[in-house]
Amino acid sequence: MGKSAESGSGVGRTRRETDDGTLSETILRLSRCARVDEICELVAAAVHGLVPAAYVIVTLYDPAVGAIRWRCDRGLEHHEKFLRRLVGADRTARVFVRPKAAGGRDTADSSGRLVAYPGGVFDLLGGAVSEPICTLLRRTLRIGEVYHVAFSVDGKPVGGVTLLLHRGTRLEHASSIEGIVRHASVEILRLDAKEEISRIAGRLALATESARIGVWDLDLVHDHLEWDSRMFELYGMSADDFAGSFDAWRQAVHPLDVRSAEEALQSAIRGEQEFHTRFRVCWPSGQVRHIEAHGVVLRTASGAPERIIGVNWDVTDRVLAEERLKARLEGTVRVVAALTDLRDPYTAGHQHEVTRLACAVAEALGLGADRLEGLRVAASLHDIGKISVPAEILAKPSELTPAEFGLIRAHPWAAHEVLKGIDFPWPVADIVLQHHEWIDGSGYPQGLRGDDILLEARILAVADVVEAMCSHRPYRPAMGLQAALGELRKSRGVLYDPRVVDACTDLFSRGDFAFGVSKRADPTA
Repeated sequence: MGKSAESGSGVGRTRRETDDGTLSETILRLSRCARVDEICELVAAAVHGLVPAAYVIVTLYDPAVGAIRWRCDRGLEHHEKFLRRLVGADRTARVFVRPKAAGGRDTADSSGRLVAYPGGVFDLLGGAVSEPICTLLRRTLRIGEVYHVAFSVDGKPVGGVTLLLHRGTRLEHASSIEGIVRHASVEILRLDAKEEISRIAGRLALATESARIGVWDLDLVHDHLEWDSRMFELYGMSADDFAGSFDAWRQAVHPLDVRSAEEALQSAIRGEQEFHTRFRVCWPSGQVRHIEAHGVVLRTASGAPERIIGVNWDVTDRVLAEERLKARLEGTVRVVAALTDLRDPYTAGHQHEVTRLACAVAEALGLGADRLEGLRVAASLHDIGKISVPAEILAKPSELTPAEFGLIRAHPWAAHEVLKGIDFPWPVADIVLQHHEWIDGSGYPQGLRGDDILLEARILAVADVVEAMCSHRPYRPAMGLQAALGELRKSRGVLYDPRVVDACTDLFSRGDFAFGVSKRADPTA
């Protein structure tokens, strides 16, 4: 008995050593496969080497047809003529459904375990092949037990290894077979990911080429900036002219745009916002081009900025078109404003001066360039509604009657009706409509309160009051700047937005603004 036990133990060790050796060698070879077909062939050979008394069939999902195909097999070489009659000359063209157990229960799960099919081939194929053919297949090939273990990719079965054991043979080396298939699944996933990355890279290259987009990669740790070929075209230089650093890019940016471009980049690095800006570049030839840039900051596990990857594209044509459109718009605004001045000669220049003051206040409050431009247009047109008021009322040297004042109070609505039909990129019509609203709700024409009034309209209201009080009117002399500022302080937080009042009074107290003369760069220019 002792000798028999020792002998059995030796056989066990030999079998385990064989399994371990086969599994280790197969895993190493799987990691070197460059194509999925190589993986299938390697798996078929390795499994058949462990279970030579079995027919081994490897199937795999084919995305081209959206189904599982027969990819390769081992052990069926002696039955080639029979298989040709049964499944055709090209077995790899054969499409299979997922294996199902008796009763139609799906057993091709992602567990990576061998599944037995008591009903044999017919149950394995889930009824995709008729029972008489399955019976013929079983008898001709002398098939006994049937097993299947699935490839699992992203948690889903996508084919696998089918073993058709010779009659009278029992399955051995199950754990090694499962190990081989499990590692093959990982390698299939690796190659699928590699192919997907390659496809995405190809599409991205095609898209960037079609859109004339340049791609850049800035290594923040080593100050190395890498450009693709399109970037050199966008900057009008060759690779030999580019030092490949942040400073080299900085030198190519227009001197007047360097600061804003750097601030946008640093803000993105600090995590305050995405990197998205527009700037000009100066070509070595002297030509100036407008560039739009977008980038994403990549960070380490600790959150430290490591690199920025982004794109540039040329927007010169768009910028020039926008400038032409802006020039036409400004011309139209000037003409309409001039018509308003002609209608009411006593307030000629009022809209221009209100516009200057309103934009100076908005700039002091930190309004962005786009909102500032919208306010400039609205202020230039804020009294256009007075064209609906009879000239004799506008020029009346005495106090207005309630009916006449009612006509005056209607001018914001009249202006809104005219302006709402123009497709401005800013809420010009609403700003003009609200420029006589007070924050306590006592204004007109809607009686709005507080933040229900647009900030631009609150700014315009203050500028309008100050300029009007400083100017002569038919029914009264000019009241002067100090009286106007006194009115602002008295009604601060009641009629007028406190922040707007403070910004306005500070401009005058510092001497940064004067009607008719600007002591610094004109914010509306």
